[in-house]
Amino acid sequence: MSCRGVQKENIALSQDRLLLKYEIPLIETVSDFYSSVKMLSSGYATCDMEEGGFRETDLTRVDVLFNGQMVEGLSMIVRSDVVRDVSRETVTEIAKMMPRELYKIVIQCVVGNKVQARAEVKPLRKDVTKALYGGDKTRAMKLLARQREGKKKLKDSAVVKVPKTVFRKF
Repeated sequence: MSCRGVQKENIALSQDRLLLKYEIPLIETVSDFYSSVKMLSSGYATCDMEEGGFRETDLTRVDVLFNGQMVEGLSMIVRSDVVRDVSRETVTEIAKMMPRELYKIVIQCVVGNKVQARAEVKPLRKDVTKALYGGDKTRAMKLLARQREGKKKLKDSAVVKVPKTVFRKF
C-alpha cells in the first residue's frame, strides 16, 4: 500500500495495540486507503479522521480524446508527477472496454496540446473478397479499394459512441 502521507506519531498503547497518527491528503483516503487498511488488518483496524487544513499542490487537468474529439465526462484532475502513469492506465483500460467498429478508434490522454498516452482500438475487417474464387485479381483489388474508400468516409463522418460502462469505471 503506497500513498502520500507524513507520520506524526507512533505510540504503543499495549502489547497488541498501536496508535499511528498520519497526515494524509483527503484524496488518498477517498481512493482506497480505508478499504486497504481494513483488508490488511483483517477488519480489526479503525480509522478516525479530522480535517487538517488546506495545502497547495501541483495539479493538472487531463482530457480524454476519441478520434480527436474531447469527451468532457472523462476529464480528470491529477497530480502533476503521476500524469503519465495515470494517463497510460486510463487509455489501456478504456481501449479494453470499447467495442470494435468498422473504423479505427484512437484514444488519447492529453494535457494541453501534449499527448501523454495513446491507444488504438483496431477496426473490424469484413472479408469482401470471400465471394470471389480464383480468376482475375483486378476484381478483388477493385473491391478492396471500394472498401477502403467507404471506411475513410465512415471515419470522417462517424461519431464514437462511448459505452456507459466506461463512464461508470472512470
